[in-house]
Amino acid sequence: MRWLALFCCSLVGCDWLLPLPPTADVVLPDVHDAGRDHAGRDHLVAQDLPITHDRSPSDQLPDMAPPDMAPPDMAPPDMPPPDMPPPDMPPPDVPPPDQGPPPPPCSTLAIEYSPTATWTDMVPCKSKSPTGQQSAAAACNSNGWHHCTTAEYLDRGGKSPMLTSQSPVYWLAGCVEPGKPPTNVVCPSFPQGCTTPCDVGWGCTGTLKITRTGFAVYPLSAHTTCYKIGKNNSQYGAYWFTLTPGGSPSATGAVCCRDP
Repeated sequence: MRWLALFCCSLVGCDWLLPLPPTADVVLPDVHDAGRDHAGRDHLVAQDLPITHDRSPSDQLPDMAPPDMAPPDMAPPDMPPPDMPPPDMPPPDVPPPDQGPPPPPCSTLAIEYSPTATWTDMVPCKSKSPTGQQSAAAACNSNGWHHCTTAEYLDRGGKSPMLTSQSPVYWLAGCVEPGKPPTNVVCPSFPQGCTTPCDVGWGCTGTLKITRTGFAVYPLSAHTTCYKIGKNNSQYGAYWFTLTPGGSPSATGAVCCRDP
């Protein structure tokens, strides 16, 4: 084997036989210094090029461009909201159908009286025959109308004059006991009460006074003059009056109110 080593040394030199340290640089030939050796063969003249034997395989790979990557997922552009149907809206206000004229205030057994003012919810109705307070409600049309109470009379205009005459008598659904406020019902009966004159009314102005004798309660009716009935207090002042029970007026009727 020695002769083979010597032969090789004669061709390329014997430096390659020496062991290289792990970090020794290996001289690679430079292609620009190509020439002929003493044997007439082409050879490369080595130049100092550093090569490290302990490089990792990854260090020996050429730098490669990263592969083409798909673009990242992008959020879609802002889109306008989809067309949505409008929220349920309440139906527009629709006027009620024409109900026609209101029912007449007076029944077929009564005649309407023309008041001194324009009244829409309270009208005096004259009976065709005289009647007492307890049956006066028959003068009012039962279809949409009723006999007015004292409270309704006050609320609907009784503090202003309704009548131009004290006759006929237009009964109210009210009853008064001396010294007490008027009630809102007809007098159910007329018991004996005042054995001496009792004060039941006072004029709204001046010193006029109404006194009654014999009964404990008295019926109320509309009137052309303002009186404070039951108690001498302006709260109970209106165009009304009290009559003695049992009288028989020549003509009667009732004050009729429209149903609420």
